[in-house]
Amino acid sequence: ILFMKNPQQILNSWIILDNHTFLSQVQTLKYNISSNTGLVTYSQLKEAANCNGFDAVLISDYLLKMEYCCVVNDPVVCSTISLIEEEKLLFFPNLIKEVSPHGCWLSSARYKHFFGWMLN
Repeated sequence: ILFMKNPQQILNSWIILDNHTFLSQVQTLKYNISSNTGLVTYSQLKEAANCNGFDAVLISDYLLKMEYCCVVNDPVVCSTISLIEEEKLLFFPNLIKEVSPHGCWLSSARYKHFFGWMLN
């Protein structure tokens, strides 16, 4: 049993009895979010949540609590994406395409540089 408290309106809080069933419903969110990098702004998540009838604040808290995603605080990464002031940037590993990394550039004939994610 998981209690997700809505701080603005306590009557709109959630009590989740079965995480597996609820998570399967939440999986439908990923079809409404387009991201090849796994980076999703809070406004994108909010739009997808509203389309599926979820409260965006509670769904983001749930996804963070269950470690389905994490907040990105790196200023370099955040500067590459246009964020609304004080907006969260979330990283969803399951949104990354399942293809092998491509070489970004050749520094010499013997070496290739690759781009990828590493979670700490």
